[in-house]
Amino acid sequence: RNNSKRIIASIMGLFIVFSFVGSVFAITGEINNARMILRVDQGDIIKKHIQVNNVNDVSVDVELSVIGDLEKYIDIKDESFRLDPGEDKRAYFDIKAAKSGSTESKINIKFSPVDGGNGVGLSSTIIVIAKEKEGFFESLFNGDDEDKDDGEGVSFGKKEDPGVVDDKPVESGNSALVMTGVSTVILFVVLLVLVLLAAHFKKNKNKSGSSRKSKIKESVRKDE
Repeated sequence: RNNSKRIIASIMGLFIVFSFVGSVFAITGEINNARMILRVDQGDIIKKHIQVNNVNDVSVDVELSVIGDLEKYIDIKDESFRLDPGEDKRAYFDIKAAKSGSTESKINIKFSPVDGGNGVGLSSTIIVIAKEKEGFFESLFNGDDEDKDDGEGVSFGKKEDPGVVDDKPVESGNSALVMTGVSTVILFVVLLVLVLLAAHFKKNKNKSGSSRKSKIKESVRKDE
């Protein structure tokens, strides 16, 4: 009976752990505008946004942070907010083309469950191609022979065609969390098998021990 109780307690404990980890890696992040290519003049300030979607059945806290070449020149209006299940929000930001040439920056978006569990992360890549401003005399000599980018060309997803907008949502594919879930399932099965085998061996051991004792008793009786 004690062995049965221990087995049941072990199975229940493993089931609780498995359920907890399963709820952790089920958190999903989704954003639109995962890649932007902005063609502007140096010094221009562009106003853009990233749409953040909560496709989970629970509320999540969202945090935004910046890294990259223009980290100091990107101003995020809402760095953190909460989304209810099925809710979405446009996270607006201003970016200044402070450097000429091509620069690459990233806005990282972290999704975390409100209960404080582990979250997932996505990033939106922003490539700014800034044309260096011409001096007064250069503009006079160049005239209107060159086509000037008006600074409104934006591309999401395809670098080679800045006129195409790819606004499909991108979901988090966090392989580490998926592997954690798979590993937990395997661990659960292995531990369950080990517990059952241990109980089986212990039962057989008890039977063999009792049979040996009975044989010894019988031999003693015969000797008497």
